[in-house]
Amino acid sequence: MAFVVRSAKHKKGTYEGKDYDNINIFCENPYSENEQVLFGPEIEILKVKYTDFTAAFQRNKANGFSMIQEMEGNLIQPVYDKFGNVVDFTLYKAETEPETKTNK
Repeated sequence: MAFVVRSAKHKKGTYEGKDYDNINIFCENPYSENEQVLFGPEIEILKVKYTDFTAAFQRNKANGFSMIQEMEGNLIQPVYDKFGNVVDFTLYKAETEPETKTNK
């Protein structure tokens, strides 16, 4: 499932004595059927460790993305580990549709 990227925030600090360095990617979920959303699109927050983010972004340069700001308005397809953490992602230009189970 792909989301539409709306913004991103770099969060770095210490929580309970443990350092963290993450990129939070705020995305619109166009496929959501969540009845708890009163109006507007459902917003998903994809939290990605900074090192994972930079590695994934470098790999996505082949898809035509050279600056982080170019993510806005385009599609992101996250890859999760067995604990539900985002460990990788693929970016797509908004005019292309990523492959899903329904459009293969």
